Amino acid sequence: MEAELTYLTTRAAARRVGRSVRTIRRWRRAGLAWRVHDHLIEIEKEELLRMWRRMTFQNPIVLKKLRARGEKVPDLV
Repeated sequence: MEAELTYLTTRAAARRVGRSVRTIRRWRRAGLAWRVHDHLIEIEKEELLRMWRRMTFQNPIVLKKLRARGEKVPDLV
C-alpha cells in the first residue's frame, strides 16, 4: 500500500524549512516540483525536504561550519 503524499502551500513550505516565500519560488524555478490544486500552488513535502537538503549542503559556508565542528558532511549527488 502506498503512503499518501503530503502537500504544502508555498507559505507553509517556507515556514517548514525556515526560508522565505521568495526562496521557495526561486527553488520552483530551479526545478522543485509543484502542482496547482484548488487555485493554490502546492509542493510535495518530501520533494521540498530533498531540495532543502540539496540547496543547504551546496552552500560553502554551511559546509565550512559543519567541518569546523567536526561533523560529517553528507555526500549529496
